[in-house]
Amino acid sequence: MSIPLVLRFSGFEWHGAEQRLAREGQPLELGSRAFELLGLLASRAGQVVSKEEAFAHVWPGRVVEENNLQVQVSTLRRLLGRDAIATVPGRGYRFTWSVTTVAAGAPAALAPPPIRGASAPGAPPLLFGRDDDLSQLHAALGRHRLVTLVGEGGIGKTRLALALLAQAREQGRANWVDLSGLAEAGGLPGAVAAGLALRLPAGSSADEALLAEWPSGPQLLVLDNCEHLAPAVGALLVRLLAHDPDLRVLATSQVRLNLAAEHLHRLAPLACPEASGLAAAERSPAVQLLVQRVREHQGSFTLEPGNADALGALCRQLDGLALAIELAASQVARLGLPAVCQRLGQRLRLLTGGPLDRPERHRTLSATLDWSHGLLGDTERGVFRRLAVFQGGFDLAACLAVVGDAQIDDWCVTEALASLVDHCLVALAPGAGSDGGPRYRLLESTRAYAASLCTAAGERVAVGLRHAQWMHGRFEQAFEELGTRSDTGWREAFGPDLDNLRAALHFCLVERQAPELGIGLAGWSADLWPLLSLLDEGRRLLALAQAQLTPQTEPRAAAALWDGTGYLWQDADPRRALEARLQAEALWRQAGDRRWVRSVLGQAWNRLYLDQLAASEQALNDTALAVEASLHLKALHRTTLGALRQRQDRHAEALAAYEEALALRRRQGDARRVLIMLLNLGDLACSSGDTEAAVRWGREAEAEALRQDDPALLGVILGNLCTALLFAGRPDEAEDCARRAAPLLRHSDGLIYFVDSLAWLTAQRGRLPQAAHLLGCADAGLAARGVVRQPAEQRVVDILLTTLSAGAETTSISAWRQAGATWSDAEVLACALP
Repeated sequence: MSIPLVLRFSGFEWHGAEQRLAREGQPLELGSRAFELLGLLASRAGQVVSKEEAFAHVWPGRVVEENNLQVQVSTLRRLLGRDAIATVPGRGYRFTWSVTTVAAGAPAALAPPPIRGASAPGAPPLLFGRDDDLSQLHAALGRHRLVTLVGEGGIGKTRLALALLAQAREQGRANWVDLSGLAEAGGLPGAVAAGLALRLPAGSSADEALLAEWPSGPQLLVLDNCEHLAPAVGALLVRLLAHDPDLRVLATSQVRLNLAAEHLHRLAPLACPEASGLAAAERSPAVQLLVQRVREHQGSFTLEPGNADALGALCRQLDGLALAIELAASQVARLGLPAVCQRLGQRLRLLTGGPLDRPERHRTLSATLDWSHGLLGDTERGVFRRLAVFQGGFDLAACLAVVGDAQIDDWCVTEALASLVDHCLVALAPGAGSDGGPRYRLLESTRAYAASLCTAAGERVAVGLRHAQWMHGRFEQAFEELGTRSDTGWREAFGPDLDNLRAALHFCLVERQAPELGIGLAGWSADLWPLLSLLDEGRRLLALAQAQLTPQTEPRAAAALWDGTGYLWQDADPRRALEARLQAEALWRQAGDRRWVRSVLGQAWNRLYLDQLAASEQALNDTALAVEASLHLKALHRTTLGALRQRQDRHAEALAAYEEALALRRRQGDARRVLIMLLNLGDLACSSGDTEAAVRWGREAEAEALRQDDPALLGVILGNLCTALLFAGRPDEAEDCARRAAPLLRHSDGLIYFVDSLAWLTAQRGRLPQAAHLLGCADAGLAARGVVRQPAEQRVVDILLTTLSAGAETTSISAWRQAGATWSDAEVLACALP
């Protein structure tokens, strides 16, 4: 079909020859499929375009899923406004706007004047009427160490805090922590640590770990959405402010934190016009916001004498609340200003004097959300309340699987989701979904409102079950892909669903709504926790699942759980890991599932550390044929074989096995596991006495770990490099590596394996009593885990004992070692690296 070169509609221009779309003369970004669909619909404005015609035009000669067309229509509606494209049930779509066809090169239509202060994409948030508040906040933070920005939900606290953050970052260090997705106070230290890119060590109090890792120097910490965790936030801030005298904190909350050091800045609603007429409306920040948001849905909308008083009245009815204004704007674009003003007068009631036993946001936002909800159709209402089950975001595939049912099919769900985005009840979230499309999220207050509706409708358990089933299926697929994706790619694909995983496990295991489902989900997802530096949380959840195992538990689900348990404990407690993997193997075999191979390979690795070399070799022999069909399993097999041969001092065979594993990892394109092989090759060189080669391998691995930004592996690499440098007689370089390695190793249960080298370094500095204490700590820590030292580690101990014996009495050495046996990680580091 031939489409005219240029189509004009409502301030937009579609240029077919140039593949370009513009609004008011400014170019817009639009994907090629959406661009072609827009041209087809606009060229036949007022007519129904069937789905078959759309598929033939946009995807000529290809067979694609119907969902693809729905996604492109949703994209266009977000750009143009929902009223631009009407759905004709059972037939297709109709473009509703008037369209003018012009020749290429015709002069562009005049654009309406822009609203003053519009910001370019990527700029700090655009504020209306908040200049004084912003200045006062800066001044308050200069006088007070804790400032709490308080006000009603939806009043604009977050936007103002983001603007202040952008300015603060121009002057120094400033960090942002959003607490809206945090359900429990116990996760608060971890959330703050994540906002500062800190990794908390496993196995210790979260508060103490955060204080131990807290960076020094002046900085601003912005905590957003504190109201649902106010007591816990207050308690944590008392400790942080006492610990760091240079810290300044800005908190946003609907309630004060009730701290003596707290300075309150109460945010007032946006100013509404106090008089009639265009001039008064133009000066009003509330009207400026409303017009700007309507224009984003309907590009031709302008503030003019004919609508100025109605816009001012609408803002006054909304009490100048920013969120309520923004929700209304989409309806103005859709229904027209008169209809919205009339409906608000009848339906919207802000609960400014609501019951005190209700959450504070429900005394302000519930009325706004009730009104917006009242504008939705039945299908949109059903989808909206069910979306409350998602935590931290979702994509279209998840929405279709969880929200739809026999009454709401996929087509209806997709249409309703697009409508909810248009209504500002669903927002776009950062990142891409599993299908490459957008991710969505509900703002926390909106999600809580939707959840109350879902509960009232009697759907919470049914929707929660579908959500848990979706998560179970998604992570079972993730488990299958462990050997086909790189570690980094796997984490990037499934990490964004961490909050959904937590919610599903809570539903299944804590609420006990579906224990059997939760058992499988906990097992399938186990590999995610260490990749996100969340070992402790993962172990707690897997232990919770284990407590709910029964003789009737499906064998594959139980096998996955025990397999995951073995993986999460393999470094911290090899004996526990081995026991778990033995159970996993038996269950995999009972189920006739070949994933027993993974369990047995894990056993071989655990047995190495437990000095069960013959049993380790037997496990490798048992899996030798089974691993040949998988590059991933074959590489695991060769890696473990290399480690075994290294323990047996068969260095040539170890080198051959490691080099084969390295080649396999390179074939897979798994950069992280290539890095692990470089680490192993360096360790082998150190064991065999080739210290210069060990240093070369270590430096290469160090550079690669820095490039990959992998702190956990970097810690191990630096620890091994420190040992190699000590063997090479370069203690100053070794100490530099030790200082960089130690804080990283604390996060991954790895510090105990490094204490021998710290003891040797300390002895080389002439501090023999301290070195003996450190050696005693290492002895006790390794014995508690049932771990036998590896060859390079034993060489270090032999040299250290010789040094100690030459400089101190045997009784003194024994006493020092005994005293060091009870040392904590903090005591180790304070002694070794003062």
